[in-house]
Amino acid sequence: MLKKIILALLIVFLVTAGVLAYLVFGKISPPDGTATLIVPKGATTATIAADLDKLGLVRSPTIFRWLARVGNVDRHIKPGRYDFAKPVSTYDILQDLYRQHAVILSITFPEGWQIDRFARYAELKLGVSAARFSELCRDSLFLSAWPIPAADAEGYLLPAGYQFYWGAEPEEIVGELITATFAMFVDSLKTRMAELGWNIHQTLTMASLIEAEAGVAAERPRISAVFHNRLRKGIKLQCDPTVIYAMGGLDRRLLYRDLTFDSPYNTYLHYGLPPGPICNPGKPAVMAALYPPKSDELYFVARGDGTHIFSKTLREHNRARREVKHLRGSN
Repeated sequence: MLKKIILALLIVFLVTAGVLAYLVFGKISPPDGTATLIVPKGATTATIAADLDKLGLVRSPTIFRWLARVGNVDRHIKPGRYDFAKPVSTYDILQDLYRQHAVILSITFPEGWQIDRFARYAELKLGVSAARFSELCRDSLFLSAWPIPAADAEGYLLPAGYQFYWGAEPEEIVGELITATFAMFVDSLKTRMAELGWNIHQTLTMASLIEAEAGVAAERPRISAVFHNRLRKGIKLQCDPTVIYAMGGLDRRLLYRDLTFDSPYNTYLHYGLPPGPICNPGKPAVMAALYPPKSDELYFVARGDGTHIFSKTLREHNRARREVKHLRGSN
């Protein structure tokens, strides 16, 4: 009788162990071939287990939660995006969460964008709060970690390619963009700024004007030369994008009456550079700002296709304006 009881218990134990092993180590193929698990910051194992159950990646959410607690995984789960494209077990998923095998996302911020557009893009691509991103860019306490002589980080977010985890902290993202901007200014560029009598803020300001005006990358140096020539001769820069920036952006064409808009950023009213950058320039625009080609050109007018007609004299410029007006009128 005793032998039968022992045998029965052994069978129960083996069956239970087999079932448990199946639930823990048995692999499941993603129902649709691939599956994506999003783990937000502060997510509990119960929430994650429920999401995995909906994705069809676990056979027992209860076993998942129990293993996460017993294995201390619940204290080490990292937020992020986890992609599954091959059969996985509950054990595999727990290992991924513990070791943060989250997807590293590549994101490239385009040149010439302003803070709030950066923020919306980061939210779209990385799942961060756009509001928090923008807030940090205007947070004097947060920005005090860098020598930014302005009330916000406009111009100091370097447009370039980066890699972040989905759901990365906005502080990490904004901080890395700002740090990249200052890292760009190596000793040779600092020497060049000293030759021009500029600091980083002035350089980024000039670069932002060039970036905002240049519809075609190849024209950045030439636009820079025009601005340098005007500064040297004491001529107002008369940069349209500075007026648009001063007005908070426009969803219409800039009008002649707009040029009288009262703002220190309006380069039609004030001489020299505006108080700060009007967008976030990339490295090519910074290089163009620091190394303009030799030129006698003082004017340019947009053709409407991204390119400009450059002129040395006001007479040539007025002729170019009439030409552009005629071209636009015939289209």
